[in-house]
Amino acid sequence: MTEQIVTPRLIMRPPVYDDVPLMVRWLNDPQVVKYSEQRHKVHTTDTQRRYLNSIGWPSEYRVICLKERPIGTILATIDPINSVADLGILIGEKEEWSKGYGLEAWRAVTAHLFDYGIRKIEAGCMDENKPMIKLCIKSYMDFEGSRKKHFLLNKIQTNMLLWGKYCDG
Repeated sequence: MTEQIVTPRLIMRPPVYDDVPLMVRWLNDPQVVKYSEQRHKVHTTDTQRRYLNSIGWPSEYRVICLKERPIGTILATIDPINSVADLGILIGEKEEWSKGYGLEAWRAVTAHLFDYGIRKIEAGCMDENKPMIKLCIKSYMDFEGSRKKHFLLNKIQTNMLLWGKYCDG
Protein backbone atom coordinates (compact mmCIF):
# COMPACT_ATOMS: atom_id res chain seq x y z
CA MET A 1 0.00 0.00 0.00
CA THR A 2 2.75 2.46 -0.87
CA GLU A 3 1.26 4.12 -3.94
CA GLN A 4 0.08 7.69 -3.94
CA ILE A 5 -3.50 8.53 -3.09
CA VAL A 6 -4.77 11.34 -5.31
CA THR A 7 -7.85 13.56 -5.00
CA PRO A 8 -8.86 16.57 -7.09
CA ARG A 9 -6.75 18.90 -4.90
CA LEU A 10 -4.37 16.68 -2.96
CA ILE A 11 -1.72 14.01 -3.21
CA MET A 12 -1.04 11.76 -0.22
CA ARG A 13 2.38 10.19 -0.61
CA PRO A 14 4.88 8.38 1.59
CA PRO A 15 7.18 10.75 3.49
CA VAL A 16 10.73 11.49 2.40
CA TYR A 17 13.56 12.88 4.51
CA ASP A 18 13.18 16.30 2.87
CA ASP A 19 9.79 16.53 4.65
CA VAL A 20 11.37 16.28 8.10
CA PRO A 21 12.12 20.01 8.70
CA LEU A 22 8.47 20.87 7.94
CA MET A 23 7.19 18.11 10.20
CA VAL A 24 9.45 19.29 13.02
CA ARG A 25 8.17 22.87 12.60
CA TRP A 26 4.54 21.68 12.70
CA LEU A 27 5.10 19.39 15.69
CA ASN A 28 6.81 22.14 17.70
CA ASP A 29 4.08 24.71 17.03
CA PRO A 30 1.80 24.79 20.12
CA GLN A 31 -1.16 25.99 18.07
CA VAL A 32 -0.83 23.13 15.56
CA VAL A 33 -0.54 20.41 18.23
CA LYS A 34 -2.96 22.01 20.69
CA TYR A 35 -5.10 18.83 20.92
CA SER A 36 -2.40 16.28 20.05
CA GLU A 37 -0.42 14.16 22.44
CA GLN A 38 2.59 15.35 20.43
CA ARG A 39 2.32 18.61 22.39
CA HIS A 40 4.16 16.93 25.29
CA LYS A 41 7.37 16.35 23.32
CA VAL A 42 10.14 18.47 21.84
CA HIS A 43 10.70 17.33 18.28
CA THR A 44 14.01 17.49 16.43
CA THR A 45 15.23 16.41 13.03
CA ASP A 46 16.77 13.34 14.67
CA THR A 47 13.65 12.34 16.61
CA GLN A 48 11.47 12.75 13.53
CA ARG A 49 13.84 10.74 11.33
CA ARG A 50 13.91 7.97 13.96
CA TYR A 51 10.11 8.03 14.01
CA LEU A 52 9.89 7.77 10.22
CA ASN A 53 12.33 4.86 10.28
CA SER A 54 10.22 3.08 12.92
CA ILE A 55 7.01 3.18 10.89
CA GLY A 56 6.42 0.22 8.69
CA TRP A 57 3.84 -2.30 7.75
CA PRO A 58 1.15 -2.57 8.82
CA SER A 59 0.92 1.20 9.39
CA GLU A 60 0.35 3.68 6.59
CA TYR A 61 1.91 7.14 6.98
CA ARG A 62 1.36 9.78 4.32
CA VAL A 63 2.30 13.37 3.72
CA ILE A 64 -0.66 15.43 2.53
CA CYS A 65 0.40 17.67 -0.35
CA LEU A 66 -1.43 20.54 -1.98
CA LYS A 67 -0.05 20.18 -5.49
CA GLU A 68 3.58 19.42 -4.58
CA ARG A 69 3.66 21.41 -1.30
CA PRO A 70 3.34 19.40 1.93
CA ILE A 71 0.63 20.77 4.24
CA GLY A 72 0.15 17.94 6.73
CA THR A 73 0.28 14.26 7.56
CA ILE A 74 -2.13 11.38 8.02
CA LEU A 75 -1.36 8.12 9.78
CA ALA A 76 -3.30 4.85 9.79
CA THR A 77 -2.13 2.54 12.56
CA ILE A 78 -3.38 -0.82 11.35
CA ASP A 79 -4.33 -3.84 13.42
CA PRO A 80 -4.17 -6.54 10.72
CA ILE A 81 -5.57 -9.32 12.90
CA ASN A 82 -8.82 -7.42 13.50
CA SER A 83 -8.71 -5.51 10.20
CA VAL A 84 -9.05 -2.15 11.97
CA ALA A 85 -7.21 1.12 11.30
CA ASP A 86 -6.88 3.94 13.84
CA LEU A 87 -6.61 7.13 11.80
CA GLY A 88 -5.00 10.41 12.84
CA ILE A 89 -4.44 13.62 10.90
CA LEU A 90 -2.48 16.85 11.26
CA ILE A 91 -2.77 19.83 8.95
CA GLY A 92 0.44 21.64 9.87
CA GLU A 93 0.21 24.65 7.57
CA LYS A 94 -2.13 26.98 9.46
CA GLU A 95 -2.93 29.11 6.40
CA GLU A 96 -4.52 25.95 4.91
CA TRP A 97 -6.87 25.34 7.86
CA SER A 98 -10.63 25.45 7.26
CA LYS A 99 -10.34 24.85 3.51
CA GLY A 100 -11.58 21.26 3.59
CA TYR A 101 -8.19 19.64 2.93
CA GLY A 102 -8.32 17.53 6.08
CA LEU A 103 -11.75 16.15 5.22
CA GLU A 104 -10.71 15.48 1.62
CA ALA A 105 -7.58 13.62 2.75
CA TRP A 106 -9.49 11.71 5.44
CA ARG A 107 -12.17 10.51 3.01
CA ALA A 108 -9.57 9.47 0.41
CA VAL A 109 -7.43 7.53 2.89
CA THR A 110 -10.52 5.92 4.42
CA ALA A 111 -11.67 4.74 0.97
CA HIS A 112 -8.13 3.51 0.23
CA LEU A 113 -8.04 1.48 3.45
CA PHE A 114 -11.47 -0.01 2.81
CA ASP A 115 -10.32 -0.97 -0.71
CA TYR A 116 -7.45 -2.89 0.89
CA GLY A 117 -9.73 -4.88 3.17
CA ILE A 118 -9.81 -2.82 6.34
CA ARG A 119 -13.27 -3.37 7.83
CA LYS A 120 -13.32 -0.51 10.35
CA ILE A 121 -11.77 2.95 10.73
CA GLU A 122 -11.43 4.32 14.25
CA ALA A 123 -10.55 7.76 15.55
CA GLY A 124 -10.34 9.42 18.92
CA CYS A 125 -10.10 13.04 19.98
CA MET A 126 -10.48 15.37 22.92
CA ASP A 127 -13.98 16.68 23.41
CA GLU A 128 -12.59 20.20 22.98
CA ASN A 129 -11.22 19.39 19.51
CA LYS A 130 -14.11 20.86 17.50
CA PRO A 131 -12.36 20.62 14.09
CA MET A 132 -11.79 16.87 14.55
CA ILE A 133 -15.33 16.31 15.77
CA LYS A 134 -16.61 18.16 12.69
CA LEU A 135 -14.37 16.01 10.45
CA CYS A 136 -15.70 12.79 12.01
CA ILE A 137 -19.31 13.89 11.60
CA LYS A 138 -18.77 15.01 7.99
CA SER A 139 -17.06 11.66 7.29
CA TYR A 140 -20.20 9.84 8.49
CA MET A 141 -18.39 8.25 11.39
CA ASP A 142 -20.51 7.01 14.27
CA PHE A 143 -19.97 8.33 17.77
CA GLU A 144 -19.14 5.18 19.75
CA GLY A 145 -18.64 6.57 23.24
CA SER A 146 -16.11 8.30 25.41
CA ARG A 147 -13.39 7.68 27.93
CA LYS A 148 -14.14 9.99 30.80
CA LYS A 149 -11.37 12.32 31.96
CA HIS A 150 -8.83 10.56 29.73
CA PHE A 151 -6.67 13.58 28.84
CA LEU A 152 -5.20 16.49 30.74
CA LEU A 153 -5.48 19.67 28.69
CA ASN A 154 -3.87 22.62 30.47
CA LYS A 155 -4.16 20.59 33.70
CA ILE A 156 -7.93 20.17 33.19
CA GLN A 157 -9.39 16.68 32.82
CA THR A 158 -11.14 16.16 29.51
CA ASN A 159 -12.85 13.26 27.78
CA MET A 160 -11.67 11.24 24.80
CA LEU A 161 -14.42 10.88 22.19
CA LEU A 162 -14.37 7.67 20.18
CA TRP A 163 -15.55 7.44 16.58
CA GLY A 164 -15.89 4.56 14.13
CA LYS A 165 -16.88 3.77 10.58
CA TYR A 166 -17.40 0.35 9.01
CA CYS A 167 -16.74 -0.67 5.44
CA ASP A 168 -20.03 -0.93 3.54
CA GLY A 169 -18.81 -3.96 1.63
